[in-house]
Amino acid sequence: MSYYTTIRKTVTCPYLRMKVTLTGKYRFIGESCQFSNATCEIVENSKLPPYEQSEDTKYYVCPQNGGATYLKILKVVLI
Repeated sequence: MSYYTTIRKTVTCPYLRMKVTLTGKYRFIGESCQFSNATCEIVENSKLPPYEQSEDTKYYVCPQNGGATYLKILKVVLI
């Protein structure tokens, strides 16, 4: 049986020049841990309908369209 966990990390976005929270998803299978994916709060917020979006980040748009290179730093972060 496999389990998933998420780890959040706050970084400064080089494109927006503001602090954003990245969320990495990791899959545990037995004794091994495998990186699954990573998302940014700006990208996730932009996918929501306007009435559900956070007012703090509502008007920000990711210039990299969610493919920012700093999302890859979560591949090396483990518990």
